Amino acid sequence: MIHPKRLLLLTAITCSLSSIGQQTNKEKIIGTWDYEKVEFIGPVSTKDSLEMVNNTAGIRVTFKKGNKFLTEQRLEDGMKYVESGDYSMTADGKTIRQNDEQAEIVVLDDEKLVIKIEDTLIIHFKRTTKHN
Repeated sequence: MIHPKRLLLLTAITCSLSSIGQQTNKEKIIGTWDYEKVEFIGPVSTKDSLEMVNNTAGIRVTFKKGNKFLTEQRLEDGMKYVESGDYSMTADGKTIRQNDEQAEIVVLDDEKLVIKIEDTLIIHFKRTTKHN
């Protein structure tokens, strides 16, 4: 039988080790993300939805340390600059703001970034490059 003091020590060590590898959303988002798809969850006109789908094809967003982002679009003749600027994240890591827009982070892990913009659409990205 394990002595209660040893059990307490083992529990403390296990908890400490499990928290070492955990990252916050602010750290997880650093890297390059390619657009995968968009889901319309609110009322959107057919014209607006077609325009959104056409305009987001080939989009790549890179989040950098220092709260900077770069958005580019892959075209037949290479990458085209779309926009860049600052981004911020709320303290709880659930909302990201770029310029004057904000989105709720639905999923953020090593492979996927899913954001919800208002109650209108959900955008899915996949990670292409992880930056340290």
